[in-house]
Amino acid sequence: MTTATTALAAASFLLVSLAATPGVAQTRDVMPLMVLVNNIAGVPITVLEKSGRATTRIFREIDVEIIWLDKSDLRLTNPTVLKSMIVVHVLPHDTNAHSKIAHEALGVALPGTRFAWVFYDRIEALTGHGDNDLGCSLGHVIAHEIGHLLLPARAHSPSGIMMAGLDGQRAAQGALFFTRGQARQIRSRLMNAEQQVAMREQ
Repeated sequence: MTTATTALAAASFLLVSLAATPGVAQTRDVMPLMVLVNNIAGVPITVLEKSGRATTRIFREIDVEIIWLDKSDLRLTNPTVLKSMIVVHVLPHDTNAHSKIAHEALGVALPGTRFAWVFYDRIEALTGHGDNDLGCSLGHVIAHEIGHLLLPARAHSPSGIMMAGLDGQRAAQGALFFTRGQARQIRSRLMNAEQQVAMREQ
């Protein structure tokens, strides 16, 4: 078994253990998703932690468990991890590279890649400065942009986490999730990626 396969097997074992916890639904296998947040904006750790919990909760609803990475994580030396993880850059503000993006956009995902960007100043202006509000909103925006990376083009929907705009009130209530159809598409995408990795390692 290669190092890459061992790492994936360990992650799968961890997730199966989580799925088997009493009180947790066990109707489907839990799919792992590795995500690195590049905190260029210098977001306070308390806000970042709250955002991570919000994003994690949204994906757990569709039986996808996010494995959060940071730049010091030894798993980043694994080529398989580097090729499969999603990277979300949290920028302090829009940059020239994104000058054509609508002013009201809170983030952007680059189709066909593993990279997304969110604009912290816009989220801050929309929600205020409290850690709870900021963390909740940031977590929902991150979940939304990850959704764009895992779903087909034009993934916006009339309701849920993939609405074109952030519904701050429903986000605070914990009421924004992927639709059933989106959940199927995301899980199918992750399953196909996992199978491709397994085939390459044979």
